[in-house]
Amino acid sequence: MSNTGTFAPRGDIRILYVSDPSSIVTNVLHDPAEPDDLRKWVDVLADSGIDTFDQEVFSQGWTAYWKSEN
Repeated sequence: MSNTGTFAPRGDIRILYVSDPSSIVTNVLHDPAEPDDLRKWVDVLADSGIDTFDQEVFSQGWTAYWKSEN
């Protein structure tokens, strides 16, 4: 498990990043995505000043997602 450090507000304005599954699946992460790929993606968002990340997991039943036996 990695050390996440100490969290503190960066100022008065907060940035919420809402990602639908299709956008990161088709444009950012490869198939299959590994845990380290997801960690790197969250690090990119944090380094960009994002305070809160919201990953949508359902999009009208037709969203693209990674291949899985599950």
